[in-house]
Amino acid sequence: MHQHSIASGSFLGDTREYRKYLASQGLIITPNIKHRQYLDIYLQQHPIETRALCVDKLGWHGDRYVLHNRTLGKNADEMTVYQSDSINSNALSQRGTVVQWRDEICKLIAEQSRLVFSICCAFAGQLLEPLGYDGGGFHMLGSSSIGKSIAMFLGASVWGKPTVIVRTWRQTDNALEVQLESITIAFYC
Repeated sequence: MHQHSIASGSFLGDTREYRKYLASQGLIITPNIKHRQYLDIYLQQHPIETRALCVDKLGWHGDRYVLHNRTLGKNADEMTVYQSDSINSNALSQRGTVVQWRDEICKLIAEQSRLVFSICCAFAGQLLEPLGYDGGGFHMLGSSSIGKSIAMFLGASVWGKPTVIVRTWRQTDNALEVQLESITIAFYC
């Protein structure tokens, strides 16, 4: 069984977009136009048994912390659904366990101040809101081969695959604005 969140507005007007999304997730949809209309009708008229709070940003929403695939914290039993049109909405991922990450990465870098600092920054950003603090940023400056890029990729590894999460500043202003809005788990603390 697969569960996907689709905004109710997707069923109004041109419904190709939601069918395209469902097809990309593995649903086989008939090429027959009339039969596709039956799918539209079925989804629009199907009774809603469970309601959910829909959010478009990851992170804190009251007492809940919303991840791309689950919700943590108080009221976590009340369904919260993350919906985003961002291309980075699936940037978060998990590979291995916390124990493996601690033993195979953290213990190895314990004496490397830049690397420890990057991990601290990756976690600190998520603590700012509940503590009532504003964020900021750090600029690691230095000659090549001192570990700046490794530190950045290591900090990103806290949340997922670094090659998906890390972005460069060599983009247009508009592209950067979209990136910073869509990935609230930036390298800020």
